[in-house]
Amino acid sequence: MDRIKQNPIFWVILTIGVLCAGILLAQRIAVEQGDRHVAAGIAWSDVTLLAEESGEGADAWLERLSGAGVRYLILTAEEAGEESTMALCAEMEMELVWLGDPEDFPEVPAAMVIPGETDLSGRDGGEQSLALVENETRTGVVLPEKMLSGGAASLRETGWQPVKTLVLYDDYRSRWTEEERGSEIEALLFRAVTDRSQRFLWLRPFTDETGTVISDSSAYVEVLQTLERRLEERGYQFGEGFSSRLTGEPSRWLLGGAALCIAALAVLLAAMIFERLSRRGCTWLLLAGTAGCALLCLALPLSLFQKLAALGAAVVVPCLSAAALAWQSRGTEQHSLPSAIEYPLWMLGITAGSIAGGFLVGALLATEDYLLEFSIFSGVKVAELTPMVLMAVLLVWTVRRFPLPKSTGGRLGGRLVLAIGVVIVVLILALLLLRSGDGLVAVPDWEREIRDRLERLLYVRPRTKEFAGAWPALAAFLWAGQRRLRLLQMPFALLAVVGSVSVVNTFCHIYTPVELSLTRVLLGFAVGLVLGYVTLLVLTLADRLISRNPELPPEKTE
Repeated sequence: MDRIKQNPIFWVILTIGVLCAGILLAQRIAVEQGDRHVAAGIAWSDVTLLAEESGEGADAWLERLSGAGVRYLILTAEEAGEESTMALCAEMEMELVWLGDPEDFPEVPAAMVIPGETDLSGRDGGEQSLALVENETRTGVVLPEKMLSGGAASLRETGWQPVKTLVLYDDYRSRWTEEERGSEIEALLFRAVTDRSQRFLWLRPFTDETGTVISDSSAYVEVLQTLERRLEERGYQFGEGFSSRLTGEPSRWLLGGAALCIAALAVLLAAMIFERLSRRGCTWLLLAGTAGCALLCLALPLSLFQKLAALGAAVVVPCLSAAALAWQSRGTEQHSLPSAIEYPLWMLGITAGSIAGGFLVGALLATEDYLLEFSIFSGVKVAELTPMVLMAVLLVWTVRRFPLPKSTGGRLGGRLVLAIGVVIVVLILALLLLRSGDGLVAVPDWEREIRDRLERLLYVRPRTKEFAGAWPALAAFLWAGQRRLRLLQMPFALLAVVGSVSVVNTFCHIYTPVELSLTRVLLGFAVGLVLGYVTLLVLTLADRLISRNPELPPEKTE
């Protein structure tokens, strides 16, 4: 470590990278702070459906919905050609949204265009708003292939003002229950605005689990009024107008400069793993990494360079946490602090470093294509699996390279306890991997309800894998280290490194504002700190109970 800490080239490269990343991140935050207007709309076909189901007139439905904040009516070209429909819109003072090719509509100005299957990439938008509808899997936007391939640059060049749009798809609108009165639907819409930065909400008729349409207008008014109140508490303006998000063309030089952080941190990781790496070797690696970053930045398409750089940051930073935990597990130094004091210090160090890594990823991907979801961070599984594999390899190497005396096993370090711990941790890690990204395992209803309650109780819901998994595991890891129970440390170390992975991954959701991601991590830190101390207390009491039992002979772990 000293050969890196005392290397001026390391600090120069890292400083340049931090400054460039800071500029990119500041630009992104400025865009997010000005993007605070949210609106809702409904299709005319859905208004007529609700009118038929309820036996009330379409005008009555429009009046109630308009009063609750639905100020936009979505029309097809055929519907826009009906004079009675247009007259009713004018009477209700509702804004118009064209669904389809604008050339098929009458010469009436519209607030926004939803292209559907129409390719508008070669057309001059004249600074007209264009809906970027998020798909059902939340992995991008629904646009014709040519418009998708052109990305945000094509919109900028042709004058279209992109507006992130959520459609209340069948899976979303079917979450109505009489007991909850649509609170789950409201929570979904709230998260769409605050977490996913959607600025136009395309409402659909609510349905229950049997597919029956909810035709009580008070149900819709109640959901919308609750949504408006919660959004206003967060500083959003709901009802009139919606925000368009364009950040300008990304700077290749700033992105390349920010990527220098990865080169510096990668060399730091190498120095932590390979003890024989000399100071001169570190210097050559730093220079080679800098040259490699510059070459890749200039030679590769900018989008590909962004993906590689962001993936590198998402992998390297948690790997540093893994290397630090492996170093701690060596047991070559006496613990000078009790676990109760070591725990918050380690937790703070891992969290702070991981937040910095998350900021770096957030800066590298702070461009229009990612903020508008033309592109998404696609390396979640690699970023999660690589640090855990490295952690496992380093732990095995540590056991072989730094064996502890056999007498340090202790009762709680027995092989049976170890086996149970390994099985539990492996199952937890497998579940986390299956649930990450667009996971293969769906979120059960009971967990979804808990999440909604946490969101209403707290400013934002912290990630369960952090506060209920990684941070208590870190406490158990340090507790076992105090007693030199290395084999017992191993499963807890694997789970603890998930905390760093999760924190960095939180900032990989580029559509989520930086402020919200940071708040989520800090809340997870606070709750996890408490649960970690509970873990320490339980382990200490269990150790004392077992120590008092003369029938349990000590077991050897190594």
